[in-house]
Amino acid sequence: KLRARGPMCGRARSSFGTAAARTVAARVQAAGGGAQPGPCAPAAEWLEEDSYVPQHNASPGADLVVLIDEAQLADVGGGAARGRPPLQVALATAKWGLVPRKTPRDAAPDHWRMFNARSETAREKSSFCDSVRSRRCVCLLDGFFEWKKRAKQEGISKVAKADDSNQPAKQPWIVRPAREEGDQGGELLYIAGVWDEWTPAVAQDGVSAPRHIRTFTILTTEPCKNLAWLHDRQPVILDSAEQAAEWLRDGAKEVTYRRLVKGRAEGIRWHKVNPEIGKREEMLGPEAALEWTPPAPKRAGKDIRAFFSAKPSPKKAKTEQVEK
Repeated sequence: KLRARGPMCGRARSSFGTAAARTVAARVQAAGGGAQPGPCAPAAEWLEEDSYVPQHNASPGADLVVLIDEAQLADVGGGAARGRPPLQVALATAKWGLVPRKTPRDAAPDHWRMFNARSETAREKSSFCDSVRSRRCVCLLDGFFEWKKRAKQEGISKVAKADDSNQPAKQPWIVRPAREEGDQGGELLYIAGVWDEWTPAVAQDGVSAPRHIRTFTILTTEPCKNLAWLHDRQPVILDSAEQAAEWLRDGAKEVTYRRLVKGRAEGIRWHKVNPEIGKREEMLGPEAALEWTPPAPKRAGKDIRAFFSAKPSPKKAKTEQVEK
């Protein structure tokens, strides 16, 4: 049985441009029976588009891109939308880290508190159940980061320990799409999530009238076999535009919900990244996602292997000198 290691996926990559997001939105809409993508197709609505800025190392509280069913936008109060019109996808810029609408208006929002939610219990928990029923979303990412704790070094030689001296105690990895094509409609990860709106008592600038703040959380599940080595949880990755559309339209149905929230790892790859990404202010650019190789261990003077190798006794060395 896997041992729990706490919350996962607290860093993400959202480095794509608006053209890529719109292409993916059109793809999901077409998969849900809406207008087919093309030059004559109407552009999807994008709520708070100006707030979106591509980020290579985002953390909870960041503004990320989500896809929402417009029928759920119109029904933000919580009731079920009537009828079955074709899926109409809207893009929205939302803050990562759910702040439920029942949160007191004078409270300071804590986006780290609910930046992910366990899919096994989200349908029952009061903070998420209404959103699972009527406010589902798909978060678009081109990668997420996870830290793997270094295994204990018991029972290995001193030489092996010395060679491993430059390895970090926790090694970060990035999980990203297997194929990336930038703004030309490239591959992005479809992450299942839920959203909500909360209105603070006072606007952030302390002057303007307060307005709704849209927030969301990603759902997690038990890892698939390919990712179990990295963490005991993984985000709910939807395999395709068809599954993303199904999540938006029918994710509230128990049979659909349970089928979609299973751990998957198709179409992804992973590699080590620089441990310095943990110091977010120092790793905000593309270098955050570059493949990283640990530096060779530092060896002062003679080779450290020679240091630990067998040495002749002083008596034997003196005898050899006399013979010479």
